[in-house]
Amino acid sequence: MTLIKCPECKNKVSEFALNCPNCGFILSEEIVQKIKAEKDKKKSKKRERREFLDSFEVNSHKENYIPKSNDEAKKVKKGKGDKFGISLIILIILFIVVLSYIIKHENKTLTNNITSEIKTGTLKYEIVEKKDISYLNTPRMVYRILLNVDIVPTDEEIKEISKKIWENGNKHWKEFTEFFYLPDMDVNGSAYCTSEYTDTGLKSFVSGIGREVGTKVIKLDNGELKKEVSPDSKNEEIKYVNKELNGWKYREVVSISTSKRQRIFYDLVKYQDDTGEDVKAYSVIAKKYGISEDAVNAIAGEGALKRWSMP
Repeated sequence: MTLIKCPECKNKVSEFALNCPNCGFILSEEIVQKIKAEKDKKKSKKRERREFLDSFEVNSHKENYIPKSNDEAKKVKKGKGDKFGISLIILIILFIVVLSYIIKHENKTLTNNITSEIKTGTLKYEIVEKKDISYLNTPRMVYRILLNVDIVPTDEEIKEISKKIWENGNKHWKEFTEFFYLPDMDVNGSAYCTSEYTDTGLKSFVSGIGREVGTKVIKLDNGELKKEVSPDSKNEEIKYVNKELNGWKYREVVSISTSKRQRIFYDLVKYQDDTGEDVKAYSVIAKKYGISEDAVNAIAGEGALKRWSMP
């Protein structure tokens, strides 16, 4: 006969009783079976726990096992030596992985801090400005690069250093623009050459499109530079003020009214949409309004940040 607990008063009662003799609770067959099942389940859990503890105790004894002979002692020592060797190998691998990461990180930092004046073949150049002019969801970076040359380089020479600059940590930009300037040119004005990249590679390369307003640079037969000023030069003075909006810095062309800047921005975006020539658009709009490409560039950044009206 098995004793079970009454669900009502918790006193022990025979499994064959129809009622609890203490409180009178009716013990149907279904209730008795349920109580016995729960009791068996608890016994099973106790048995499993006991087996687990027994196995743990056995393993503990194995760790503290004292060998009875020299042969057994050698086997135990060898087993411990193997475990130590494996642990040492794992530690060495982890150390190598961590050291490789640190070296890679240091090399990347060193590369970023290298002087911007680099010699590539016979050409030298200096990166005079790096500017993030990202707009909406499009990351965009602009470099202004001064070519330190005595004679006008070929387009292929400029393309070579252009590609190296893009490959040196700039492939992630959706739009990456390089403006190249000759030694006698204003690096805040129109460029001599322009390279436009996407994150997949070179999109366009235009040579000789940029000139200072009213100024042009001519390639002579011997490759020397000659600077001529057009008599009808407007010499319009462009004034900028550095400002910040929602944590983003931009330049405002204060010498041009807000309404005119908005019109310039609209025409720039429309030309880009209509022709697909993003780079050429800056020189076209600059010529249309008689201002420098740098001013158009500043207006583009301000317009994108302030979300001015677009076509």
